Amino acid sequence: MKRSDAQNMLEVVIPEDDMKRLETRFGPRVRRIGAWNSDGVFSYTTIPVAVLEQAAETLGDATLIGSVARLKASVSQTQALVKLLEDFGRTLIEALAVSYGTYLRHLSAAGATLVCRIAV
Repeated sequence: MKRSDAQNMLEVVIPEDDMKRLETRFGPRVRRIGAWNSDGVFSYTTIPVAVLEQAAETLGDATLIGSVARLKASVSQTQALVKLLEDFGRTLIEALAVSYGTYLRHLSAAGATLVCRIAV
């Protein structure tokens, strides 16, 4: 199913304190699941919902796929995602890291194409 641009831009924010706790529990790979951001005071990681959906689909776990669908409609997406990471652990973290890497490569390729078109 093709997602709209608005759906592709949705992100879940995980504050730095939660990321540190997840890193202590699951290791440094958790830092590869999204983009780290900081404004000098507040640090956080953003994970595109499209990456989360792709990771769930890759794992093929019906419970996880359903949980991701519910997360999208949740008011407290951060807590829902942290719970998913805690429940599915390293398996989900690895799938997210791979999916995020693929996501970045696609963005890079799209950006390179755009730059080439503008330059021509």
